[in-house]
Amino acid sequence: MKVKRRTALIKKREPVFLEDLFNEAFMQKYTEFQNFDDMVEASNICLLTAKAQSEIDKCPLWSRYVACHTDFTCWKEMKHFAATQYHSLSFPKFHAETH
Repeated sequence: MKVKRRTALIKKREPVFLEDLFNEAFMQKYTEFQNFDDMVEASNICLLTAKAQSEIDKCPLWSRYVACHTDFTCWKEMKHFAATQYHSLSFPKFHAETH
């Protein structure tokens, strides 16, 4: 039952901006950067367009950059960890019920 409820809640979530997912506290704790914009700018990888942002998940250069400048081994791991933290803070009662 809990899995189904959780899935339903996940599907109803509003989109989350990367700057919200990777807030300053997260970035300062787990990366070499003060904020997500600083990380993107320092990478010299063009992520300015919506298409580029949607393709970031498939970009090996970005994933290698994440591995070199964060506590994570790749972009997927960093994003998953941030999403888990973000949603546990956004839905603390729900998160406590599922763990």
